[in-house]
Parts: sequence; structure tokens; C-alpha cells
Amino acid sequence: MLCAAAAIGIWSAATGATFSTTIIRIVITLVAFQLAYFAVLMVVGFLPSRTSEDAEPTTDAPQGSTAKVVAENND
Repeated sequence: MLCAAAAIGIWSAATGATFSTTIIRIVITLVAFQLAYFAVLMVVGFLPSRTSEDAEPTTDAPQGSTAKVVAENND
């Protein structure tokens, strides 16, 4: 964020903006960054998370209890 604020300040100074215009541009930029960060946190926070129970099995192992699978393999 500081790099963006510095870039806005340098750009404003290079274009000949007054000190107050430069400060206003920097403040607006920083507020926009904070709002975007807050929005990202809200979206990530409210998305349903995938738990191990929801995940689809990744192996070709037969479905069922572990004891049943072990018993079948020992026969």
C-alpha cells in the first residue's frame, strides 16, 4: 500500500498537482485499498469451506468400513 501511495504522490507531483490535491488522491487510493481488502475478507469468510467429509474420495478404494475391507483382503 505504501508503494501505491508513493506512486500516486510522485505521479501527482510530476503532473503539477497542488499539495492538497496530492493528499486527497493518496487518501482516496488508500481508502479504496482498504475497502477492497475488506470485501475480499468478507467473500472468503462467507464462502462455504470444503471439509474432509465433503471432499470426494481420491482413491479407487471400495467404499465401506475399514474393517470390512481388511477382512475381504485377508480371505
